[in-house]
Amino acid sequence: MRKAVYFRTRSTAFNIRELMVVMVILSILAVIISSRKEEARRKSYRIACVGQLKQMGLAFRIFAIDHGDKYPMSLSTNLGGTAEWNNSPGQLLRHFQIVSNELSVPKVILCPSDYNSRLEATNFQNDYESKGNMAISYFLGLDADETKPQMILFGDRDIVDPRFGLPGKVSSIVNLGTNHNHQVGASWEGRIHRDGGNVALGDGSVQQSTTFRLREQLRNTDDTTNRLGFP
Repeated sequence: MRKAVYFRTRSTAFNIRELMVVMVILSILAVIISSRKEEARRKSYRIACVGQLKQMGLAFRIFAIDHGDKYPMSLSTNLGGTAEWNNSPGQLLRHFQIVSNELSVPKVILCPSDYNSRLEATNFQNDYESKGNMAISYFLGLDADETKPQMILFGDRDIVDPRFGLPGKVSSIVNLGTNHNHQVGASWEGRIHRDGGNVALGDGSVQQSTTFRLREQLRNTDDTTNRLGFP
């Protein structure tokens, strides 16, 4: 009688160690994919911010064309401007409200990367006034002049400058001056856009600015005060 012969076959099922390795690899891939999506989102938001600043700059330039080449901040309310509000930081909204026909919707002055910290208004009338400066993401160059193209007209509001207590002061007016060098001066905090911020100049251009470029711009604006209104 022949003896029965049994062959041991290797199991193709995962053992616990192999399963753990696969799970670790999948976790790493998920993190990589998630970080790339986040980076793509940040880039798209910053590009959208640039577009909004260009639209805002165009709105102010249209106003200037109709008012002797002067921005609203340089004209009295009797002449259709907003100069009387220049020393009222809590009323920064007035300077944007005056060009509401060109801006169309308040969402334009709210950076996509700043939604979590601001309030979106649905119109430039009652809702905008009730939310006030909280519906604004950008600072305003109160002395900006269309004839001085290098002056800063708008920019992301997250500028840090320990000399003036920035950030932390909501609705403030600050004279940043021209005393900035590569080591000391205003800088981007990085809460809104990583590694920099966006600024719009008097000539209508918009720049994606690093801290170095921001300080350089403030030194070369042809304005000794660089008076900015923060929402």
